[in-house]
Amino acid sequence: MEKNKTVRILILDDEPVIVSVVKTLITSIYPGDQSQTTGVESIAAAKLLGLENFDIVICDMTLRGESGCDLLTHMRQDLGLETPFLLMTGRSLEEIESVTKGLGNLGNFQILTKPLKSIRTLHETIEKALHSSP
Repeated sequence: MEKNKTVRILILDDEPVIVSVVKTLITSIYPGDQSQTTGVESIAAAKLLGLENFDIVICDMTLRGESGCDLLTHMRQDLGLETPFLLMTGRSLEEIESVTKGLGNLGNFQILTKPLKSIRTLHETIEKALHSSP
């Protein structure tokens, strides 16, 4: 990330504690005014995507009755957004590969496994996604 640039991050998870933990970790990665996080617990709140510009979206793969994969598809195909997208999941590698097999044509997205292994892993994944965006 460029120095003195605020990274705007949307965090979407149906578990409030996960939203809170990820926000806290991001604040420690990008202290002070280097980050602006918006945490939401419903895919309905993803309407923010059409109203605000985010540098990256971090979304749980499985939400109550909904899917982070569906949101990614909606962002790319319906809204035309190329925002880097991190899918968080606690699923096994085989399940992840099965679910994401059809997403390869949807641009820049990364997988983050839960529980997060380290703050360094989160930081590296965010930076990789930010630097590979169009």
